[in-house]
Amino acid sequence: MKNTSKFLLFAGLVFVVAFAVGVAGCLDSNEPETGNTTVVTTETTVVSEILPVNVSVANNTTLTVQMKSNPTTGYTWNLTKNPDGILNETGHNTNVSNSSMAGSPSMESWTFAGITAGTTTYTFVYNRSFEPNSTIQTVQIQTRVNGDMTIDVLNISVW
Repeated sequence: MKNTSKFLLFAGLVFVVAFAVGVAGCLDSNEPETGNTTVVTTETTVVSEILPVNVSVANNTTLTVQMKSNPTTGYTWNLTKNPDGILNETGHNTNVSNSSMAGSPSMESWTFAGITAGTTTYTFVYNRSFEPNSTIQTVQIQTRVNGDMTIDVLNISVW
Protein backbone atom coordinates (compact mmCIF):
# COMPACT_ATOMS: atom_id res chain seq x y z
CA MET A 1 0.00 0.00 0.00
CA LYS A 2 2.82 2.38 0.90
CA ASN A 3 4.56 1.75 -2.44
CA THR A 4 1.31 2.34 -4.34
CA SER A 5 0.82 5.71 -2.61
CA LYS A 6 4.39 6.75 -3.40
CA PHE A 7 3.94 5.67 -7.01
CA LEU A 8 0.68 7.62 -7.37
CA LEU A 9 2.25 10.67 -5.74
CA PHE A 10 5.25 10.43 -8.08
CA ALA A 11 3.05 9.90 -11.15
CA GLY A 12 0.88 12.87 -10.14
CA LEU A 13 3.94 15.08 -9.70
CA VAL A 14 5.31 14.03 -13.11
CA PHE A 15 1.92 14.82 -14.69
CA VAL A 16 1.76 18.29 -13.08
CA VAL A 17 5.31 19.15 -14.20
CA ALA A 18 4.68 17.84 -17.74
CA PHE A 19 1.42 19.79 -17.93
CA ALA A 20 3.10 23.01 -16.73
CA VAL A 21 5.91 22.64 -19.26
CA GLY A 22 3.41 21.93 -22.05
CA VAL A 23 1.27 24.95 -21.19
CA ALA A 24 4.31 27.22 -20.96
CA GLY A 25 5.43 26.08 -24.41
CA CYS A 26 2.04 26.87 -25.90
CA LEU A 27 1.72 30.34 -24.42
CA ASP A 28 2.12 32.91 -27.15
CA SER A 29 2.67 36.57 -26.65
CA ASN A 30 1.08 38.48 -29.48
CA GLU A 31 3.55 41.29 -28.96
CA PRO A 32 6.19 41.67 -31.62
CA GLU A 33 9.54 40.17 -30.87
CA THR A 34 11.98 42.53 -29.26
CA GLY A 35 14.93 41.72 -31.52
CA ASN A 36 16.04 44.34 -33.95
CA THR A 37 16.99 44.36 -37.58
CA THR A 38 19.36 46.86 -39.11
CA VAL A 39 19.00 48.09 -42.66
CA VAL A 40 22.38 47.56 -44.29
CA THR A 41 23.31 49.78 -47.22
CA THR A 42 26.07 52.32 -47.52
CA GLU A 43 23.69 55.23 -48.08
CA THR A 44 21.48 54.48 -45.07
CA THR A 45 21.80 56.14 -41.72
CA VAL A 46 20.13 54.13 -38.98
CA VAL A 47 18.44 56.81 -36.94
CA SER A 48 17.10 54.57 -34.22
CA GLU A 49 16.89 50.96 -33.20
CA ILE A 50 14.48 51.52 -30.33
CA LEU A 51 12.79 48.20 -29.96
CA PRO A 52 10.49 47.23 -31.62
CA VAL A 53 11.04 49.83 -34.33
CA ASN A 54 13.93 50.54 -36.68
CA VAL A 55 13.98 53.90 -38.40
CA SER A 56 16.47 54.81 -41.08
CA VAL A 57 16.97 57.53 -43.67
CA ALA A 58 18.56 56.58 -47.01
CA ASN A 59 20.35 59.26 -49.04
CA ASN A 60 18.76 61.81 -46.65
CA THR A 61 15.56 61.57 -48.70
CA THR A 62 13.83 58.23 -48.03
CA LEU A 63 12.47 57.39 -44.60
CA THR A 64 12.12 53.68 -43.81
CA VAL A 65 10.24 52.36 -40.78
CA GLN A 66 10.51 48.65 -39.95
CA MET A 67 8.66 46.77 -37.22
CA LYS A 68 8.30 43.10 -36.39
CA SER A 69 4.77 41.75 -36.45
CA ASN A 70 2.91 38.49 -36.18
CA PRO A 71 0.10 38.54 -38.76
CA THR A 72 -0.80 34.86 -38.27
CA THR A 73 -2.21 35.88 -34.86
CA GLY A 74 -4.19 38.73 -36.41
CA TYR A 75 -1.85 41.38 -35.00
CA THR A 76 -0.33 43.81 -37.50
CA TRP A 77 0.99 47.36 -37.47
CA ASN A 78 -1.47 49.95 -38.75
CA LEU A 79 -0.76 53.57 -39.66
CA THR A 80 -3.53 55.37 -37.77
CA LYS A 81 -2.78 59.06 -38.21
CA ASN A 82 -2.65 60.04 -41.82
CA PRO A 83 -0.11 62.85 -42.06
CA ASP A 84 -0.81 66.27 -43.49
CA GLY A 85 0.82 65.97 -46.91
CA ILE A 86 4.39 66.57 -45.75
CA LEU A 87 5.51 62.98 -46.39
CA ASN A 88 4.18 60.63 -49.04
CA GLU A 89 3.94 56.90 -48.29
CA THR A 90 5.75 55.28 -51.22
CA GLY A 91 5.54 51.69 -50.06
CA HIS A 92 4.27 49.28 -47.42
CA ASN A 93 5.01 45.59 -47.39
CA THR A 94 5.16 42.61 -45.08
CA ASN A 95 8.03 40.17 -45.40
CA VAL A 96 6.53 36.94 -44.12
CA SER A 97 8.75 34.48 -42.29
CA ASN A 98 9.84 31.39 -44.22
CA SER A 99 8.71 29.24 -41.32
CA SER A 100 5.51 27.26 -41.82
CA MET A 101 4.71 27.48 -38.11
CA ALA A 102 1.77 29.62 -37.06
CA GLY A 103 2.96 32.55 -35.00
CA SER A 104 6.26 32.98 -36.86
CA PRO A 105 7.33 36.64 -36.89
CA SER A 106 7.29 38.81 -39.97
CA MET A 107 8.73 42.24 -40.75
CA GLU A 108 6.51 45.12 -41.85
CA SER A 109 8.13 48.11 -43.50
CA TRP A 110 6.97 51.48 -44.77
CA THR A 111 8.86 53.93 -46.95
CA PHE A 112 8.15 57.63 -47.20
CA ALA A 113 9.46 60.52 -49.29
CA GLY A 114 9.16 64.23 -48.58
CA ILE A 115 6.75 66.23 -50.73
CA THR A 116 6.68 69.59 -48.94
CA ALA A 117 8.69 71.23 -46.17
CA GLY A 118 7.31 70.93 -42.65
CA THR A 119 7.06 68.81 -39.52
CA THR A 120 4.67 65.89 -39.12
CA THR A 121 4.02 62.93 -36.85
CA TYR A 122 3.11 59.39 -37.88
CA THR A 123 1.38 57.08 -35.39
CA PHE A 124 1.46 53.30 -35.79
CA VAL A 125 -0.55 50.91 -33.60
CA TYR A 126 0.00 47.19 -33.19
CA ASN A 127 -3.44 45.65 -32.99
CA ARG A 128 -6.05 43.42 -34.53
CA SER A 129 -7.88 45.78 -36.86
CA PHE A 130 -11.02 43.67 -36.59
CA GLU A 131 -11.06 43.67 -32.76
CA PRO A 132 -11.92 46.85 -30.81
CA ASN A 133 -9.53 47.86 -28.00
CA SER A 134 -6.86 45.35 -29.03
CA THR A 135 -3.92 47.77 -29.31
CA ILE A 136 -0.94 46.41 -27.40
CA GLN A 137 1.76 48.80 -28.61
CA THR A 138 2.00 52.26 -30.17
CA VAL A 139 4.92 53.89 -32.01
CA GLN A 140 4.97 57.58 -32.87
CA ILE A 141 7.60 59.09 -35.19
CA GLN A 142 8.01 62.84 -35.60
CA THR A 143 9.87 63.98 -38.71
CA ARG A 144 10.85 67.19 -40.45
CA VAL A 145 11.13 67.57 -44.20
CA ASN A 146 13.51 70.38 -45.10
CA GLY A 147 13.23 72.72 -48.09
CA ASP A 148 15.59 70.49 -50.11
CA MET A 149 13.33 67.47 -49.31
CA THR A 150 15.87 65.88 -46.97
CA ILE A 151 14.31 64.19 -43.95
CA ASP A 152 15.25 64.53 -40.29
CA VAL A 153 13.82 62.28 -37.59
CA LEU A 154 13.07 64.47 -34.58
CA ASN A 155 11.54 62.05 -32.08
CA ILE A 156 10.50 58.42 -31.69
CA SER A 157 8.17 57.32 -28.89
CA VAL A 158 7.19 53.75 -28.07
CA TRP A 159 4.52 52.80 -25.55
